Amino acid sequence: MNGTLQENMINDLYEGTMVDYVKCLKCLHESKRSDKFLDLSLTVRNPFENVVNNSVEEALANYLKTEKLDGNNKY
Repeated sequence: MNGTLQENMINDLYEGTMVDYVKCLKCLHESKRSDKFLDLSLTVRNPFENVVNNSVEEALANYLKTEKLDGNNKY
């Protein structure tokens, strides 16, 4: 199997697209960006941020949850 065909096969099987967006709660303007990925880095345990996920489903739900950007976490 040549390199290009093999690369296409991996991408066809595993590639996904995630849409990141930021929405201003004052003016309601949205900014969107699409990113392709081949894997997701899901947190199982992170003692520094006090994060513990007991299942892949819980880790995925926390990965996808909405986050409010405020304080030191402003955009």
